[in-house]
Amino acid sequence: MAKSITYFVSSLIASARFVGEVVITESDTTGFIRFKSIEFEDTLSQANCSICTWYDHTDFNRYDWTNNIPYIGDTVLIIMKRERAVVFGKKIKEHYRLWSIPYTMSIAIFSFENPILPLSEKDRILPFFNSDSITTCSDGCLLPISELHNLIKKYRKKFDKVLKKVDISDFENKEVYEIFYNVPLKYYTRWYWFEDSTGELKGLVFNYSNGDSLKVIPHSLEDKQIQIDEEREFWNWKLNIKEIEWIKSP
Repeated sequence: MAKSITYFVSSLIASARFVGEVVITESDTTGFIRFKSIEFEDTLSQANCSICTWYDHTDFNRYDWTNNIPYIGDTVLIIMKRERAVVFGKKIKEHYRLWSIPYTMSIAIFSFENPILPLSEKDRILPFFNSDSITTCSDGCLLPISELHNLIKKYRKKFDKVLKKVDISDFENKEVYEIFYNVPLKYYTRWYWFEDSTGELKGLVFNYSNGDSLKVIPHSLEDKQIQIDEEREFWNWKLNIKEIEWIKSP
């Protein structure tokens, strides 16, 4: 059995590219889904679930829901990390029953605080850290429907404060890959390369859920042997950072 992935619900929601109720309009056996947002008309409409194709894709009669894909026509909560749907939520009475995709061939673990609840007392597991306020549960948790918008605001406000405390000058001349492993900088909603006036790749931009972006310009790309694919993406984390700055949202 592979090591389980752990979702810290507050960090997951705070840094998500999208959190909201949707109606599933299309899905296939590769885990690709299309959906329509109930609250926001002009928003994302598709996601990759990256599921393991040898799992049963949809069986809500099982006790554990890990790897389930909502049925076409289902209304569910969806939490997206960059381009992927990583956690779904199905309404059960006054809660969203959250569950996830098994990236590691194992049932996921959820860590959370009140007012979020465990699925049941028997699903509680011992956390790998000491905390009186954190509950840890396997396969999912119960998020109060009435508290969703309040929790999004609360978690994103906290995440914004943590981002503002990061001294990005510490990253100058370090390798780009350190951003991908730094908490909280690794919780970006998306990243992309940008070009200079001649069309040459110049640097990267990381977008965050608070609307701010982190602009990173590495030293000359000619200093490294880099393989670029058809979408002009390449292994970039061995490049050293020359300039780094925040671009604040309007």
